[in-house]
Amino acid sequence: MGQWRTHYHIVWTVQHREPVLVSGIARDVFAIMREQIEAAQTIPHALGGCDDHVHLVVSILPRVYIPTLIKNIKGNSSRYINTQCGLDGIFRWQRSYGIKTVCDSCLERVVQYVRNQRVIHARREAKPIYEIG
Repeated sequence: MGQWRTHYHIVWTVQHREPVLVSGIARDVFAIMREQIEAAQTIPHALGGCDDHVHLVVSILPRVYIPTLIKNIKGNSSRYINTQCGLDGIFRWQRSYGIKTVCDSCLERVVQYVRNQRVIHARREAKPIYEIG
């Protein structure tokens, strides 16, 4: 395959912004998401979020259809939350998601923003440009 550089910042939220992704659940859910990301042969740069939303920074091969990738990540993580976290089928992600391309020179800044989501939101320092969900 030829050269490619396609970096994306993707954000999606829990339905009704319910604070479900608390520390223990978030850790396990992010592990499930990483499995899906790696299975799609994409390059994860950062995965993070808060109790009610998720940020993902990833480089995606041109052959990967982004809606299918997001569907798989959301579907498998939702299934895990509903079956393993005691929510008995009531957990849902919002159907939509936000996505922006990230240029090479901005990649590290966006990665750091995603990695520090909990601190940024606790300090009420969220930047609207990055909260695209």
